[in-house]
Amino acid sequence: MNMRKERQSGWIYNLIFIVSVFLIALIPLIFFKDFYFLDDSQRAAAGQWYEVGREISNGHLPVLNIAAQGSGNYLAEGQWGTFSPLQWLIGLAVYHSNNFAFTISFLKVITLIVFAMGVRQLATSFGAKREWAFLAGITAPFVGFTLFAGGGSWVTDLLVSAMLPWFWLALRQFLIRRKYIVMTFIVGYSIITIGYVFGTLMMVAVMFGIIIQSLVLKDWQTLRRNILIGIPLGLIAVAVYLPGILVSHVTMRSATDIVNDNFLSPNLGELVTAYSPVHYPELSTWWATGNVTYMPLTYISWILLFVSFVNLSRLSQFIKTHKADLLQLGFPTIISFIFLFGPSAIGPLRFPIRHFAYFGQFTIIIVAVVISQMGIVFSRRRVVAFSIFSLLGGYLQYASTPERVKTILFTNIGIFIGVLLMTWIIDGHAQKISRYATSAFITIAILLTASVTLIQQRVVGRAADVNSENSVVTYHYPKFNMPTTKEKVDEQAKYFVGNSLVLGNSQKTIVGNNWYIAQKPSINVYSPVGFQSFAEDVRSGDPTFVPNSTYKKLFSYDKKTHEKIVDLLSIRTVGISKSTTDHIYSDIVNKKIIPEGWHINHVDDELVVITRNHSVEKAGSVVWTSQNHVTYKEQNNGNFTLRVPASNKATQVVLSRMNWPGYEISKGHANVGSALRKYLLTINVNASNKEQTIEVKYHAPGFSIACILIAVSFGMIILLALVKSFSWKLNKRYLVEK
Repeated sequence: MNMRKERQSGWIYNLIFIVSVFLIALIPLIFFKDFYFLDDSQRAAAGQWYEVGREISNGHLPVLNIAAQGSGNYLAEGQWGTFSPLQWLIGLAVYHSNNFAFTISFLKVITLIVFAMGVRQLATSFGAKREWAFLAGITAPFVGFTLFAGGGSWVTDLLVSAMLPWFWLALRQFLIRRKYIVMTFIVGYSIITIGYVFGTLMMVAVMFGIIIQSLVLKDWQTLRRNILIGIPLGLIAVAVYLPGILVSHVTMRSATDIVNDNFLSPNLGELVTAYSPVHYPELSTWWATGNVTYMPLTYISWILLFVSFVNLSRLSQFIKTHKADLLQLGFPTIISFIFLFGPSAIGPLRFPIRHFAYFGQFTIIIVAVVISQMGIVFSRRRVVAFSIFSLLGGYLQYASTPERVKTILFTNIGIFIGVLLMTWIIDGHAQKISRYATSAFITIAILLTASVTLIQQRVVGRAADVNSENSVVTYHYPKFNMPTTKEKVDEQAKYFVGNSLVLGNSQKTIVGNNWYIAQKPSINVYSPVGFQSFAEDVRSGDPTFVPNSTYKKLFSYDKKTHEKIVDLLSIRTVGISKSTTDHIYSDIVNKKIIPEGWHINHVDDELVVITRNHSVEKAGSVVWTSQNHVTYKEQNNGNFTLRVPASNKATQVVLSRMNWPGYEISKGHANVGSALRKYLLTINVNASNKEQTIEVKYHAPGFSIACILIAVSFGMIILLALVKSFSWKLNKRYLVEK
């Protein structure tokens, strides 16, 4: 009977937890219905997942797309999930979705719930009591960077952040109980193959923490098991990142320097106010006004305030009895701290604030475990210390944005009262409700988390405001007005024919990877990596937008081939946004200054679209040869065939595709030459008195090795699982016989 009651109580507890996180996660949508569908979720993730779903539906892996000029090398970009079944499933869901905004928002809310449950379970495994594990779990998904950056824009960051505690939990079960080796591998594999390197780095930090723990405590069994699971996961990491490394020298991620320009780089002082969900940090970002970013990106959790009441008299005993856990928790926390407050760029690793997603959850877990094991002291002296710290934090928040004094004061008073009340209850002072102390604690935790999130979103949810210096303040990421259905995306794209390029930043045309949804090739597809030389010549450094200044270059002539750049790129349609910095739009619309062979296809108050009078070969085809009558035949996977007439001179062939490393001559007397303009693939064909057939194949650098490494890692896990199962059966038989 007691077991049934405990089981029933556990279900109720889990249900309350899940429902609470779900409802709190919906609060941002009250004030801003597109909160979970902004910035890179619109211009990158939606279209990317659509294309992944389309490719998987057609039985293909996303490897290379020659029509996506300057982008399209999905292995090099890493986050296209070439080896990720999780990404495939998400892609299929988006591909078959009737509403992209709803599907992606739903995915993010579910991810926040998974995140919360993982943190709660991980904290419990480290010794956090039920109420403190609950508090850790319910606040961790709403760490400022996790909610606003991961939830609003960078969805891959959110996915790996949510899976990391589950990986750590499964790993601990395997190390301690020899259980869940397959589950540990699956979760680790899922994190790595998403391709978001920061999540992989934190996985490595977690496993290194266990190595340090094992060496210090001379726990060789744990060390051996950690290495056993680490080897196949290491092979997966090599498989995912090796292809990108092998082509990095031609991409925009070829940097190797360590620099600090303080961009997206928080300072240590932000930790003093990290308990406040309404503090706006002094942080250099794309959206900063002055030196302040009007989003709570450095918020961790109000659970930090309970540190003021920790029973320090038990510190030495706690360290002695929990040395293993402290070593295991401490190392990844320190590593995330070092990256978070380190240089703003370490080679290709940029934007250190990304580590707040990990440092935040690690810190919350540590606080929950420490308080659970050391206990709290509710005394006058501790209340005074708590009050002083709260006043200091409140003042620093006010000093940062004095025009927000009412919001800061109201929120801080609410948190102050809530923390005091929870501490008083859990310390045993509420004698009359002592039987319900845990329930009361959890109830207040839910209400306080919901309340401060409500206040936070009420402020941040506004599109714009004015600060004390009368400067416009931006509270959220860019919204590109992406249509939510494929039909509406197609409607936006109806004026674009063939390979297209949009110049400027018009809100009335397709943005980024939404060109994949429209199934129309475009240079504007999103790329965080890109072909460096092409970006310098045409695209610029932005992942999506191409400046209007490129228009003049498009219709200029290449010195070697004497062809226009627009012809060398097989561009058929160009959209030009209206701009206050140039007169291109007005010259075309009002003065009818249109390039010869082109006509106006569409015009509105923001955009004019011009299209060629005649069709051109599609992107990736032959655009120039040193002699006539060369024929081109495209094949699958980037491969193609050239038929070159007899000639007593060598023939040079230029194609409108990027010169990605990996092109090889598989048949015929030719070689891959120096790229035209440093980025267009060029084939040099030897002189011959007979017609030649030249076959060119594309072998993605590292792809074959990656497939072998993945196969080997799966083989290792299957073998380990079989050995474990066989060993268990032998032990069971031995015990029965004995």
